[in-house]
Amino acid sequence: MRNKITGTVATKLAIFSAHEVSLAPLQVILGIYKYYPPMGSSMCFELYKEKGWTAKEGNNDAVKHYTVRVLRDREPVALPACGGKVFCPFEEFVGAMSRFAVDNHTYELECQL
Repeated sequence: MRNKITGTVATKLAIFSAHEVSLAPLQVILGIYKYYPPMGSSMCFELYKEKGWTAKEGNNDAVKHYTVRVLRDREPVALPACGGKVFCPFEEFVGAMSRFAVDNHTYELECQL
């Protein structure tokens, strides 16, 4: 998402496939786990740009103009890590999720790449 905000990538849609055994821990991390996801479940992360805002060259505060919305089985969910909001400011979302993220160096070491 950050790469999309900064213009590093032009991708408008990315689709990943996973089993419910992967969706359950993701829902726990997001604080939205209620029940084990049944077959065919989905999670969607949407990135929204503030209406009417356009990036200007050299503008380093672009992330302040973006929000994230999470959908579980096509239904928007309120994120506890974002004060129960459905639309979470991008930096707030990243901050809440960062403790679960692994940097590239650690990933390569752990996966022995």
